[in-house]
Amino acid sequence: MLVARNVTRVLDGLRYAPPSDGFISWIADAPGGEQWAQKLFAIVDRYDWGSREADVLRNVYMAIVPKEDRKLYGEYYTPDWLANLIVEETLDRKWLEDAILAAYNEGAPPQEIGVLDPTCGSGTFLFHAARRILAEIPRLLPNAEANQQAEIVSHLVHGIDIHPVAVEMARATLRRALPASAEPSVHQGDALLMSDTAMAGLTGRFFDPDESEFASPDGDHRFHVPHSFTDMADFTERLDRLVQAACDGVPLPASVTFGMGEDDTAWVNDAHDSLTQIIAKHGNGVWAWYIRNQLMPRAIARRKVNRIVSNPPWLRWNEIQTSPRKENIRTLAQERDIWPSARAATGFDLGAVCVVETRENFLAHPGRDPSAYVLNAAALRAENWRQFREQGHAKGRLDLSSGHPDDEVLRQRPFSGAEACVIGLRNRQPQRLVLRDRRVKIEPSADAAPHDATRRITALAELPWRSSPYAIRARNGATIFPAVLVRVDPRDPMRTLQPTKSKPPWSEYEPFALRDIPEHWRTGYIAPEILFAFGIADSLATAIIPNEAGGLLDDDDAVERSATWRTLARTYSEGAGIGDTTPKTLTDQLNYSGKLAAQWPPQLAVVYNASGQNLRAAVASAVIEHAAYRVAVDSAAEADYLVALLNAPCLAFAFRFARKSGRHFDKTPLEKVPIPLYRPGDAQHRRLAALSGRIREARAGDPGFDYPGDCARELGEIDEIVRGLLPAFCR
Repeated sequence: MLVARNVTRVLDGLRYAPPSDGFISWIADAPGGEQWAQKLFAIVDRYDWGSREADVLRNVYMAIVPKEDRKLYGEYYTPDWLANLIVEETLDRKWLEDAILAAYNEGAPPQEIGVLDPTCGSGTFLFHAARRILAEIPRLLPNAEANQQAEIVSHLVHGIDIHPVAVEMARATLRRALPASAEPSVHQGDALLMSDTAMAGLTGRFFDPDESEFASPDGDHRFHVPHSFTDMADFTERLDRLVQAACDGVPLPASVTFGMGEDDTAWVNDAHDSLTQIIAKHGNGVWAWYIRNQLMPRAIARRKVNRIVSNPPWLRWNEIQTSPRKENIRTLAQERDIWPSARAATGFDLGAVCVVETRENFLAHPGRDPSAYVLNAAALRAENWRQFREQGHAKGRLDLSSGHPDDEVLRQRPFSGAEACVIGLRNRQPQRLVLRDRRVKIEPSADAAPHDATRRITALAELPWRSSPYAIRARNGATIFPAVLVRVDPRDPMRTLQPTKSKPPWSEYEPFALRDIPEHWRTGYIAPEILFAFGIADSLATAIIPNEAGGLLDDDDAVERSATWRTLARTYSEGAGIGDTTPKTLTDQLNYSGKLAAQWPPQLAVVYNASGQNLRAAVASAVIEHAAYRVAVDSAAEADYLVALLNAPCLAFAFRFARKSGRHFDKTPLEKVPIPLYRPGDAQHRRLAALSGRIREARAGDPGFDYPGDCARELGEIDEIVRGLLPAFCR
């Protein structure tokens, strides 16, 4: 936060000053804090903060705030080239003209005009919105001076974020875009305008439209501040005088309530009296900063804007940390008819609520004012977004996925490890963003995409999918996790495995010694990395799975039989989360949702990878882990038959296109491609099984087997038969 504060001071041409506003003011009072702060200012002062046409502070924020903390808030930060693309389309020429002239003539934020990022993060969208407005001002106001231009931007560009550190970064980022100093309209608060302490289940509106309530740290004192207080042109100065008077224990100056109505004046006087008692007991703290940040998002909601550009949190409902907020989110989603079916509820995305609520809260005309949001690509096709789409909230789609089943691609994911899309753009039909030249790559750090590097094409039309009878047989594998507790190191069979990419708290443990584990607990399992088309690696991965006489053991029985398991089970209990759905014991974790019991003891099945570029299927008689799916079969011939169809080259396009999101196949190969049940009396079915078995045996018996080269003739015949079995749309 101090880096961001210093960037603003350097840009304003100011000398060092100790931090005095907000919750970092303690730094100057800490031992050595003043010297440290001065040194930091000197470092910041070395740089030219106005030279880059990009949000350079985003990388500072991402480097300082740990990845796991950013994930907790669902923070995926938008690259500049994508933010610039969205801003250019959303802030159209007509809007720029109307907004700039309104802000200039009124000399204040105009009613129902402006652009807002309600989840602004480090301020990427704010930066590019400001730059676009500034580029247009000289045409409309050729004599506008630098300070006037900066004021126009500050009246039109607004940001809100729930994370106080991100807000400080965003304020500095917006200042970087301006030609002169101006007070940025960026505030810390909840864009959903709801209280985490409100009673859940009553209504989607968790805030009073007229005033906000504040409480002392111990809850003994409560006071209210009217939202109309923020309508005063000098609101910030009045609030500072109110808090200072409470801090000094003196009567409230008349200037604080001058020009306000009788009722609002009474509210402010009561707030002063309560604050005086609170500060006398607890100290001043950050009351002015806190009250201002809580009120300003509501002030924007009362005044309204007519453009939104945003990348809301990518956070699943079951990952929300506070229970009241979690329940309030569900209530909001249910009231807006976007809450998914029970099966998809835990994966409901907070972004869906953010889109619907911020449009309703802040747009002057929610039904027609443009608002563009960057979302997980799952919004375009996943089950947990179905209600959102059916309610008409996903119009103006632009698919940013890096890979597609055809030859048109974007290649560069805007976000590492996640596919994305944009909704709310002006295209009536769904579109895709692709590269003009597949050899070109857009670097994530690029300030803007190279000129004419991308183009838009019509999105692939949905196919007339039909389900296969095998879909109801497909089940996800077991959750063999945490690895450091249950997976065996392939290099040392007497120790557990600690993967290099393990996450806290499990990454903090050293591998455990496996001293008295019964040999039959060592169970081979199939992970996707050892799964190939028509075959499985000779050496299976190994996990410790407590079992006896063909059945699984619970934790109590396992602990009685093994002191090592007692240690592993105790370690799991100490490190496991506290959520309602988190398994309470290590054996329950292995059998999460009954996925291990469903395949125990291991039986003949067809196995395929849950995600990846291409589907890979094989016959197996082993436990499979959660990154794979298994399909129960009645015979070896049926298994070979189904494997032939899942590996058929002519169906690869359909399987990839059927995916609901990103690289995840899950059940879609069988839910959307109507593979018929195996019939022993059908000569074509038997022939497919025979060809598949021939490839399987050849692959198993030859370590140097070259796939698909060494089985090209068999694959060609499989393709020919499959083309006759399935509808044309599948191939």
